[in-house]
Amino acid sequence: MFQRPRKVEFILSIAVLILIIIPACYVQPQLDDYSWPYIYKYSSTFFENQQLWYTKVNGRILASFTSTLLMSGYKYYFVYSMSVFTILVLFYTCVNYVLLKILNKGAVNTSFITSTLVFFMLLNLPQPSTFFYWLTGSIVYLVSFILCALFLLFSLNIFKNIMLEKIVSLKDFFVYSFLGLSAILFYELSFIFIFSIWSLFCLLLIRRGRINKLFFLSIFIFFVFFIINIYAPGTSIKTLEYTEMENKRNFYSLLLHFFLVIINSINLTKVLSLILMGLLVIFYKLKYNLGSNFLGIKSYLILILILFNFTIPHLLYLIKIGMVLPDRAQNFIFAINSLLYILFILNLNLQKIKIKYIIPYYYVTILAFFGLCFLPNNARVLIGDIKHGRLQLYANQFKNRYIKLKNEKKTNVILDQLKNVPETIFYYDLEIDSTGINYFYNKQFADFYSKATINKSNLNRFPINK
Repeated sequence: MFQRPRKVEFILSIAVLILIIIPACYVQPQLDDYSWPYIYKYSSTFFENQQLWYTKVNGRILASFTSTLLMSGYKYYFVYSMSVFTILVLFYTCVNYVLLKILNKGAVNTSFITSTLVFFMLLNLPQPSTFFYWLTGSIVYLVSFILCALFLLFSLNIFKNIMLEKIVSLKDFFVYSFLGLSAILFYELSFIFIFSIWSLFCLLLIRRGRINKLFFLSIFIFFVFFIINIYAPGTSIKTLEYTEMENKRNFYSLLLHFFLVIINSINLTKVLSLILMGLLVIFYKLKYNLGSNFLGIKSYLILILILFNFTIPHLLYLIKIGMVLPDRAQNFIFAINSLLYILFILNLNLQKIKIKYIIPYYYVTILAFFGLCFLPNNARVLIGDIKHGRLQLYANQFKNRYIKLKNEKKTNVILDQLKNVPETIFYYDLEIDSTGINYFYNKQFADFYSKATINKSNLNRFPINK
């Protein structure tokens, strides 16, 4: 009786997947993407290259290693789009896999709930360009999210096995530890999520009298690698650079600034999408008769996890650096909490609700949720970029730049400004001259093309179309 929406669900799932993948066909290297070949060129060995990243930039050992492998060749921009595309597909596949395994229902159409989550993230991410469509950012933030999602899945499996007094194999602990360590060495803020998950399950195990030494001791391994990351010489240098850029303010003024930023970030799309996605997941849960408490924990504990993972990173940045969490870092926090929000709704006890009363509302909710793309938000910008050809225009302009750089005999080159850039995939362009704060990227870009200098014309400034 309630199977008719399957076709609608399938069509919307495919539509969302295509929508987020289309921009990956037009992405171009930006900013840090040219740092990898630059540093690799002036390193005598691969090991020295990794050491330079660790001592001069940050302690994201695995992110640096992966980025060096992908982006150190002088023709890497030919596979740049494919790399972004591949990571996006892995992201979608991973979320779908995690939900399928957690729900433990073979017949459940998890692709629809996955697409709902991805669309929710697309609507509300503070800066989707650096999360989905910038290779350096994708390797750090998106890959970390994938590893954290898989870590959550394995943590749940180990927790359930311990509660059922089943033997937990060393293989499971190896995979569990590997995922946690990898996430931390891709992005340091992953430790906050990993620590919160570990703490929750440890408290529940202690309360129920289940002790597993390996699980309890695993946090020490994660903490050691977190220290290796966060106290890397390069991380300290970067922290000092950020601190010097900020005005010196006392902690209370910073805290007030933080709350003002949070309040200002709340908009109509976020509120409506949060409510509508919650309703959509409730109807989905009733449709497939998923039951309740399938995670083995109380739903309110998931809300505590969401609150913890939201507040702690912001407070750490305020105390340590004296600034609000950057948008690209907020992308990661928002994505993690979006996944937890889905699990919170799915874990609720809703057995008293009669399915026959909600059939008409399911269609209305689907229409309303996906209709949010008509409000001012990231999805509307993306659709506009596709509809008005800004993605193709953007790629053509870069193609013209590459042709000019290849054929230009002069060593000092001035490139035309980009026109009508698509905000979906555009992050930051070159500086006009050496007075720009990010002019060192111009130097790396110039070195990539064997030029003395490459600057951007200061004529014909074009606004970003939204």
